[in-house]
Amino acid sequence: MENACIHIYYGDGKGKTTASVGLALRCCGRGFKVGFTSFLKNFKSGELINAPFKVFSDYPVEGFWYTFDEAKRAKVRSDALKNLDEVFSAAKAEKLDLLVLDEVLNAVTLGCLSEDTLIKYLDNKPEGLEVVMTGRSTTEKLSKMADYISEIRAVKHPYDRGQKSRLGIEE
Repeated sequence: MENACIHIYYGDGKGKTTASVGLALRCCGRGFKVGFTSFLKNFKSGELINAPFKVFSDYPVEGFWYTFDEAKRAKVRSDALKNLDEVFSAAKAEKLDLLVLDEVLNAVTLGCLSEDTLIKYLDNKPEGLEVVMTGRSTTEKLSKMADYISEIRAVKHPYDRGQKSRLGIEE
């Protein structure tokens, strides 16, 4: 892709993954090759079921980081690094135009993935590869690398009054 950029979609609001999938759909619609992966997620979200782009889903995570014992965290850390390596290798080999790293910012802030490691991959990404990163917060170093930063802020959400997630809306 010409003038490839780095995007960050972050914040406590609903819609970060949805925004990244929207951009992936836009790219696909224009004939670009897109790859998508998640960190600390299980890949059961509705937007991935019939996705017209490649979903790298070899490392699903069931449960929540804060509930994992150290052995489980070590496994998830190892898998996150393998996932990062595999998607960047595939991006080069398959000449992807866009790569979405969903929740990678959470993986960094929780200590699941090293910020320096992620930066190394971003610094060495294929020349024409556009990259989107999502998560609840970002870091100063990653923000400096980014060309786009969108903060998605929660103002009101049904979860706050006890409503569970719904298929087709949150899942």
